[in-house]
Amino acid sequence: MHERVTPPPLHARRSARDVQPLLSSKDSAGPALGLIKDAQYKTSSTQLAPGDFLLLFTDGVVEVETDAGAQFGLESLRRSVQAALQEPTSVLLDAIVDQVFSFAGSRTLADDVCLVAVELQKR
Repeated sequence: MHERVTPPPLHARRSARDVQPLLSSKDSAGPALGLIKDAQYKTSSTQLAPGDFLLLFTDGVVEVETDAGAQFGLESLRRSVQAALQEPTSVLLDAIVDQVFSFAGSRTLADDVCLVAVELQKR
């Protein structure tokens, strides 16, 4: 049986112009939210600076495929975020969705695609 691995959120550091997967302990992954009643989840923490954000996303984003079977992948998502890092978050999210559609060659995708950014605002 093949175990699906949930891709890690991305930690975007605007001040450092850096985007990297958010590392957590190997056993911190749990079932999809809402899938199992009373599921238990482990927590992780990281330090955010003003302007930083975490990008959470469904696997449908990174598993989007071309007709030839190539996947968008985590690295393409990371590069997409990096390219739009100085844009307002809402513009950045729209740009990622447009790039996913462009990669797939379609605006109809086989799996769900959801992006959620959690941003620490500058004062």
